[in-house]
Amino acid sequence: MTPEPQSEWPFGKGRFEELGRSLGKMFESARSAGPLHWETARRVAQWVALTGRTEQPVADVDAAQLRELARVAQVHVAERTGLVSSLEPSVHVVGRSGWVELNLESLGPTLERLSRALQAPPTSENVPELAARAMLELQQTVFPMVAGMQAGVMVGYLAHHMLGQYDVPLPASGAPRLVFVVPNLDAFQEAWALERDDFRFYVALHEVVHATVLAVPWVREQLVQLVDRYVSAFEPDPNLLRGQFSSFDLSDQASMESLMADPSDLLRAMRSPAQAAILPEIQILTTTLTGYTDAVIEQAGAPLIATFPMIREAMRRHRVERGGADRFVGHLLGLEATREHDEQGSAFARGVIERAGLERLNRLWERETMLPTQSELEAPGLWLARIDLED
Repeated sequence: MTPEPQSEWPFGKGRFEELGRSLGKMFESARSAGPLHWETARRVAQWVALTGRTEQPVADVDAAQLRELARVAQVHVAERTGLVSSLEPSVHVVGRSGWVELNLESLGPTLERLSRALQAPPTSENVPELAARAMLELQQTVFPMVAGMQAGVMVGYLAHHMLGQYDVPLPASGAPRLVFVVPNLDAFQEAWALERDDFRFYVALHEVVHATVLAVPWVREQLVQLVDRYVSAFEPDPNLLRGQFSSFDLSDQASMESLMADPSDLLRAMRSPAQAAILPEIQILTTTLTGYTDAVIEQAGAPLIATFPMIREAMRRHRVERGGADRFVGHLLGLEATREHDEQGSAFARGVIERAGLERLNRLWERETMLPTQSELEAPGLWLARIDLED
């Protein structure tokens, strides 16, 4: 069975009346909330994640099984990678609501940095004084609420799609952790008609490989720093933002629908040349991490998972066909997953292993200079030659 790719941005007309009434009560407090109104972000994220419904608690049997699979996966990943972290990752078995709470907190510094960038006062001499004053008024009244709403939309929408913590390598603060989102695991497994225990072990391996690599201090720091540089480099257009938000009204259904619509066009319009220069660095790191993860999962999982080829194909499709969720995160944080990057990362890791084995590929994480260049991603033999020459 091959499910249809994920739908586009799902929020159409008539979805926000109840949420708008709830947020309207908080509007006055948003005036002095700083760059991002966190209570708004939390309410919106939970509403989007659950679409206004009540979520059932995770069953004890699911929590116990996934914790045990995580423990077994850690043993196999340590054997294959040689990476023994001093950090013992915490294991969270949650629903969509739990994923929201974990990630709103860990993404907090990056989301606030993004909000500050989008609310930066105009500096161009071409911006009339009247437009600058209008922008300042919007920043003090509307923008904290708007920033909270859009952060909530992103986190809540991702909660619908994420199987764990690392479907998208989000720049989370704090130590790496293992997360399993049970309703999403069940929905994905049923949609693809996968063997349940095999699939859950595959996801456990995926989570553990990512957490193990991100426990390497320079890897985690570089991911966060690159994304922070990217979001700080947005160049807000005063006229564009004023047109988008000056008529914002929580009591107006059309205004709510416009704000909660897919913001990709708005974000694209505020991209800067500085971001274009940072994007290749982000893509090299995430492409390399994705390819490495696939290689380790194959080495550890293929001998143990009877339905491994079917699960691998389903997960590959999941990674590159998430529609609006990935597009939003890609435009907002620079973490855009494409089929080309996916195939390039896998081909690089496979090429290194064919020539020199997994042990040589493991050297990627020794130090920052071990990351491949774009040319080396395309020709893994060049990367092997360089690291041999450095030795």
